[in-house]
Parts: sequence; structure tokens; C-alpha cells
Amino acid sequence: MTTNSFQGPFLAIPLWAVDLIKDYGQPRDLQVLVGLVALMDRRQREVTASVQQIADHVGVSKETSKRSLKWLSEYGVITTRRRKNPSINVYTVHYTDAQMGSRVTLDGVMGDPIKDIDGVTGDPIELTGGVTGDPSETPQTCMAYGNAEGSIEVLNIETLVIKKLERAASGAGDEMIIGADPDDMKTTEEPKVSKAPPRKTNRLLSHFVSNRQSIMSANYNQRDLIILRRTFNLLTDSGLNEFTVMQMINKFLSVERWRTADNPALLFCSKEIQKQLMEHIEVAVSTDDPILMLMLNDFDRTGIELQWDAPQDNLLKKAIVMRGTDICYRYPEVVSALAMQYRGDFGNENFVNGLTALNSLVRFITGEEQEDPTAALNSLRGFPLPDELLKMSKSLLRSPASSITEAVYNYRRLSNGK
Repeated sequence: MTTNSFQGPFLAIPLWAVDLIKDYGQPRDLQVLVGLVALMDRRQREVTASVQQIADHVGVSKETSKRSLKWLSEYGVITTRRRKNPSINVYTVHYTDAQMGSRVTLDGVMGDPIKDIDGVTGDPIELTGGVTGDPSETPQTCMAYGNAEGSIEVLNIETLVIKKLERAASGAGDEMIIGADPDDMKTTEEPKVSKAPPRKTNRLLSHFVSNRQSIMSANYNQRDLIILRRTFNLLTDSGLNEFTVMQMINKFLSVERWRTADNPALLFCSKEIQKQLMEHIEVAVSTDDPILMLMLNDFDRTGIELQWDAPQDNLLKKAIVMRGTDICYRYPEVVSALAMQYRGDFGNENFVNGLTALNSLVRFITGEEQEDPTAALNSLRGFPLPDELLKMSKSLLRSPASSITEAVYNYRRLSNGK
């Protein structure tokens, strides 16, 4: 979503896809496509979300969303790419018909339907002269929407290439011409400028401050915007995808007492509110640790590269459920480190005993067990433990999570979100 002279957010829907759905699809297909465009990353034109998340955002059932996504994929409107987490896919929206070329964006038409267009109210402009580069056939006539002085510029590619070669041959340009003397050519190397990737917070910030539920009741100063932006960076650095954060924003603004607070921006940024929000939405967390990813997938290894055979996954799951729930829901990365040491030998007595010792250590610190922890510490000698476990510090002990997903998020927030 973006803004321009329309004085508010708007969506750019592929016109060729609208006609395709009208002729061969169902109204629900257009509804899901509009939802995907609303969630889409503007530069990449990608949406990373589960089928259920898309269904919730669009307001249809999960099965309806699944059918429409399948139809849109089969007809080339989107491309579906599976992520490591089997419930989370990446959907790419196509603004050019792979068979015919877009009706408004052919090669040779400089401009992007996703970018701001200021003069869209004029009549269609008929463009002739052999615009080249279309993936199928080169039409003699194409249509671009805008007025004669609008922001869409049409160039004849063939003419440009000829002029460029003529300019180079005459010495006016720097292009290398076949047959020219290379000693007479001045070669200049342009310095490579490395740009840091842009943070994906502008969209989240806009979604918060321009939300229709709060736009009439809240004002945000520059300080609020800076704090919000830092919070969104923290959330995404902690492993939450963009869709999850948007769902948190929607849930926050749906609660009147939060939406109408003296400073809703600061309230949203508090850890306690964020924890409450994540209890009421479907949270998706990403991580590069394959063992943590296995835990997040409920021990389904689909799309995950592991160093042991599949039957060992059930042994790992059983050991964690029976012997390591407390440690896993507080320090999942410690369980991952222990599992990495035994790499597929999860029936090994030493692995089970190590997991039991970690669990007992946590329960002793919280006061749930009274047994002397010396034996547990001795059995973990040489294994890297967090300082709070070594120091038996209850005040520094990480709070328990209600799920593996929340536990991984808490860990990532502390380690990557600083």
C-alpha cells in the first residue's frame, strides 16, 4: 500500500488478473488476490504467511483461501514457494501476464503499476510504433493509462539502441564498438557503492498510524514514531514476520481502552502488551537453527536439513516432552545445543540424563524442587550454561513460555533483538 495524490492508501491490482478472474475464476479469487496485495512487500511483491493467516485477513474460511490460492497459482497470477516451515509459504504476485505480457506494463513502457502514479484520471493513450520486448509477440499498439502529461513514459527500445550505437561510434559515448581500437577507449570503473538493505518498518509504521480504527482518535509526534520504528525493528529482528506484527497491530487497535489511551504508541511498545497480543494471534517465528525449527514445526522435518535420520526425531520429541519441558520452555537454545552434541543419538543415556539435569536445575531455582542441585551441575560440567543457571539466580531466570514458539521468540528477542 502506498499514498500519492489520492490522499490516502490504495492498492495496485494487476488489471490482467482481474479480467482473467472475471472470465474463468470466482469472486473469492479476486477477494484473496486483493488481500495478498494488501499484505505484499512493495519492493519484493511477496507475501509470507500461512493459509490461515491469509484467510483471517481476507475474511474467508481456510478452505476457501486454499482453493483460491491454488487457482491463482495455477493460472499464473501468483507463484507459491514453500518455506522451511510447512505452514508458511511465500506468494509472489505477478503484474505481468507470463503468456501475453501485462496490458499496462510491457517491456518498453517505463513505469511500475505498484509505484505512485499521479495522473491516472485521464483517458487511455494509444501508443504506436512497435514497442518491443514483450515475452510473446510484439504488438503494434498498446494501451497505457494516464493523460498526455502523466508519469508513464513510453520509449521505443529499438530507436534507443540505434541512437546509443550511433552516439558511441561518433565518440560521444563511452560504449565499446566492435572493431574499434581498444587503446583509444578510455575505461572508467565506477566505484561500487554498498547499500544496507532497507528496514521493513515503513509499512508497519504506516499500518499503525494510518489504521482506520485509530486515525481519528490519535496523533503521533516524532518521538512516538521513532519509538514505534525501533519496536518494529526489534520484533522483526526477534523472528516475527511482517504479517504477524500486522496482526498484533490489528488486535491492539481493536481494543478500545488501548486504542484510546493517552499514548497508544508507547502502550503498544510495552513488553506486557506485546505478550498479551501474541496470546491471541497465530504467531510465526523464524530461526536459522535447524533444531529449533524442528521444534517449531512440531518435530516435522519437512524442508529442514538435519544430521540424523528421521526416526530419531520421535526420540528427541519424547525425551523433551518427558524430561525437558521446563528447560525447553525457558531456554530452547540450550536444549538445541545439547541435542547438537548427540546428533541423532537421542536414545543415549547421557543425553537423557543431561536433559533431566537441565530440567531439575530450572525447577530447583524456581523452588519447585528441593533436591540438592550439585549432582545436576556435576553432570553438566563442561556444558555451556547461561549465567543465571550457573549462579542459581531466580531474579535473572528467563520467564516460562506457554509454547515452543513463544520460547523461541523470547530467546531471539534477548539475543538478536538488542
